[in-house]
Amino acid sequence: MAINQMDLRWWQKRRVELMRVFLNLLLCLWVSGLYAQEVKLSGHAERRPEGTLVRVQVYADAFSQRLTTLASTQTDSRGNFGMHFSITEVQYAFLAVSLRKTEFVLRPGSTYHFTVFPDTANQKGSVFDRQQPLAIDLKADDGRLNQQIGRLNQQVDDFVLNHFRDVYQLHNKNVIVTFQKQIKSEFPADISDYFKQYARYSLASLFWAGRTESAETIAKTYFIEKKVLYHNVRYCNFFKDFFQAYFESKINGPLTKIQLAQVVPNQNLHALDSLFSLDPLLKADARVRQLAEMVVMEKYYHDKLFSSGDFDALFQQIVQRSVFVENRKVAGNYLFMLRRMAPGTDAPAIHLPDIMGKEYTLSDFKDQYVLLGFFKADCPVCERQLPFLKNMQEKLGSGFTNITIIMGNPGEQMIQNLLSGISKWPVLLLGKRLGILEKYQIVSFPAYVLIAPHGKIAMNPAPMPEENALQRIIQLQNLDKKRQTHEK
Repeated sequence: MAINQMDLRWWQKRRVELMRVFLNLLLCLWVSGLYAQEVKLSGHAERRPEGTLVRVQVYADAFSQRLTTLASTQTDSRGNFGMHFSITEVQYAFLAVSLRKTEFVLRPGSTYHFTVFPDTANQKGSVFDRQQPLAIDLKADDGRLNQQIGRLNQQVDDFVLNHFRDVYQLHNKNVIVTFQKQIKSEFPADISDYFKQYARYSLASLFWAGRTESAETIAKTYFIEKKVLYHNVRYCNFFKDFFQAYFESKINGPLTKIQLAQVVPNQNLHALDSLFSLDPLLKADARVRQLAEMVVMEKYYHDKLFSSGDFDALFQQIVQRSVFVENRKVAGNYLFMLRRMAPGTDAPAIHLPDIMGKEYTLSDFKDQYVLLGFFKADCPVCERQLPFLKNMQEKLGSGFTNITIIMGNPGEQMIQNLLSGISKWPVLLLGKRLGILEKYQIVSFPAYVLIAPHGKIAMNPAPMPEENALQRIIQLQNLDKKRQTHEK
């Protein structure tokens, strides 16, 4: 009988252990995305050629705003497209057709249909021709989430326009409180948590901008020991605006720019954290404190009082040491965003054909300075810069080359100019490889990036060829010669 009781106790204990393992397994499966829900997205892009690239992109996190592509496809002969993918939570997203984008919100398990209207923007003749947002019509089976967010945004914009003096000059808190009550009454109580938080932080930014509540009250009410919403763009934007100004709003506060400049060169994360812990509110919340440190480092990353390399080292320590997994990811994304295309970093890879079909890569020119010029095929301003580029090519000699990358199909006149001897350098066709433009951060045409020998970024953006680009490149070449002589 005693043996049976021992067996029973053993099996009961074993059952509890097995149940614990099973629950942990379920949790791991949920976290890993096995319980993600499918999203179906379709659309029609009017007057776009067959094979136009269509992508859905989201932020890896809404602090760094590093974009990642969830799914991509191409339009068919009628301009139609479709794709499906799975997500685990509501996310702020972009639909990109070619290089133009529009914003929307993705909800797990929803369906979306876009009508993308013809591109009527004037695309000729200006160096200030930037990519305009897509004109779209969206029909979504998403519990009216996109409709509600669009309506809220419009109401907030109208409120600021109509009550600018009340909020920003008179600091009238009552008018904001009245608007807050109006918003709560107009939107259903059972609307999604994402929308509730989106609305909460939209209104919070009004209290902060209108200086109707103290910095301490804002911090305690909305951030300290509250859940961090890493993918809610309104929360993260407000967080960044608030903490980048937080210490400046407190006369003789515990942290100043000068104090920061004394600590950052040590590249000691513990010392930086100790400095931020002097603030009694941040001291109480290590997760928020570390995020505040990152957004302040972002603010001063390009400030002349600091060295970006010191900030890089601190971000890297957060990646390696933070006890908060989400903060590690944010720090890694910040490193990528702040360092990309910075002088001394590796230039993004290029592998493109020229107008005769010959393939080129940057490694083909590893011992030369390379001036990458990004043109649009229908851009007269771009074409008028060819003689200036020819002059640079002739004067800079063998240690330099132009590479011109053309987006679109070059017209007959441009081809004649390129083949008639005006250009004696590679002229490459971008084709459908639009990701190259995004990697090089090209938002207008023409645009130039100077690449140093061995594939390192030298200047981004580089000056226009008719400006002082020639003199700047000569200066860099001379500095390289002096450095090489000194090393010998």
